[in-house]
Amino acid sequence: MAAASIGQVHRATLINGNQVVVKIQYPEVEEFFDMDVLTVNLSCKLFGMGDMDNIMKEFTKSFV
Repeated sequence: MAAASIGQVHRATLINGNQVVVKIQYPEVEEFFDMDVLTVNLSCKLFGMGDMDNIMKEFTKSFV
């Protein structure tokens, strides 16, 4: 159904006939995502944009 940098989504049929959508996440995605979040947060601090910890925590929730 879709593909993205963090994984893929596929249609599937269960044994009982129910149609479902299966999300497959690449194994290394979580590690790279965490590093990216830390990098963005550090960059914001270095460039005087303030502490983005709370914003980044909320952003991270949407990808879990």
